[in-house]
Amino acid sequence: MKNSPWILVASMLVGCSSNTVTLDGDDTATQGPVGDTELPQTDGGPTPPHGECSDQNDCGGDCQYCDEGACVEDPGCCWAQPGEDPWVFRCSPPVDCWDDTECGSGEECINNECMPEQGPMVYEPPICDEDLVLTVDQLGLGDVVEQIAAPSPGLLLAVDSFMHIRQVDLDTGALGSSIVQLSGDAVFELVAGGPSRVVAVVHETLKDGSQGHHTLVAHREDAEAWAVDQSPSYETPALGVTRRPEPNEVYIASTDEILRTEIGPPLAGLNALPLTTPVGRIQSVAAGNGEHYLGVDALFGIEMLEPVDGEILGSTASYDGIMVDLAAVDGPGTGEGERLVVLTHLPPEDAELEPDITAVQVMGLDIGFAPSTPFGTDGVPLDAEAADMDGDGIEDIVVAMQGGRLDVYLMDDEGPRCRAFLPLGGISDVEVGDLDDDGTDEVLIVDSDSTLSIVAGSAG
Repeated sequence: MKNSPWILVASMLVGCSSNTVTLDGDDTATQGPVGDTELPQTDGGPTPPHGECSDQNDCGGDCQYCDEGACVEDPGCCWAQPGEDPWVFRCSPPVDCWDDTECGSGEECINNECMPEQGPMVYEPPICDEDLVLTVDQLGLGDVVEQIAAPSPGLLLAVDSFMHIRQVDLDTGALGSSIVQLSGDAVFELVAGGPSRVVAVVHETLKDGSQGHHTLVAHREDAEAWAVDQSPSYETPALGVTRRPEPNEVYIASTDEILRTEIGPPLAGLNALPLTTPVGRIQSVAAGNGEHYLGVDALFGIEMLEPVDGEILGSTASYDGIMVDLAAVDGPGTGEGERLVVLTHLPPEDAELEPDITAVQVMGLDIGFAPSTPFGTDGVPLDAEAADMDGDGIEDIVVAMQGGRLDVYLMDDEGPRCRAFLPLGGISDVEVGDLDDDGTDEVLIVDSDSTLSIVAGSAG
């Protein structure tokens, strides 16, 4: 990985018409007139270079000029034989291409030459030296755990392999008795729904064999009793889930709409936000003026939607690679609100020669919704979360990686300051929550061996 920002390359054509020309196999190009523009013609090809001259007229063509008594070729210039149909343009010197369409697969046109695609360059922050201390407490869970959620201090809930929601004993790791057994095929997402509340979005097979989903909320009324409410079945699978804390609502993206539901119990279905393009991942983002918007992974990039009527705010922002996850991170200044974190995977052209790359970008309406320079490192990402890991009051970005590595990017006003990492087991789920009620979130990780790792950070 190179420690450099994006590389932007601009192709410059010197001394040529603005018309697009395509080249044939013998370094000639064919094109008819474009609009009212007349393309340059000469009475013949360029005269041999370095002939004696006093001005350009002595050089016998449009593709040479007089330089200190010698005829010199004008790089990139093209000339044509008069009366030819179609016109044939010969370039001096011959060029490979005028734009990317004239290059082969995996190539791009750079300075009139077909070159391998460079793609985006990802800035790799330096490894943190003495900036951060990470403390890991591990607890073996009493059963196989698929997903976890931490809705309140001291309260950790888990879904076991039989789709029961159960409370985790934070002293022993044992799973308590079932709060509710979920019906359906699989839990798509378990979401902390506010104090003592958890929301489960469950995929199910409908009577006609198609895939649908339903939502369930469980609310702890006292130390022993839980109230449970379940929504009707919807005829589309869930593609993304996010919670808006104020008011306490959950948004579920499907193929053609975003379902907006107030978290109870009881659950209260609100309006659906119609979609003009399919969406996948979805994330609620709190703006600095007290408003919220939804960041969604739409067909052509990231869009920001008004959370009540679905109005598109601002322009669509593009990203490179394969979408993995969205998260929200606090802006650098007090009162500036949150910004959207976009986590993507950049697979290599040749897996035997190049590594997979993780790319993280930050964007928000307060900064013109322009994505930041991507940063990251080698590896395949799985999940992104935000938590203040060094106690400086600025939320940092935590990325779970395939193979069990946890990357922590310490953020400041300018972006990522450095990266720290922890080697853990194969990661099954990652959440954040304040389990010890100290006012700071911990990172909670369940691995493939059903071991819970509670990661807390402090300044070095």
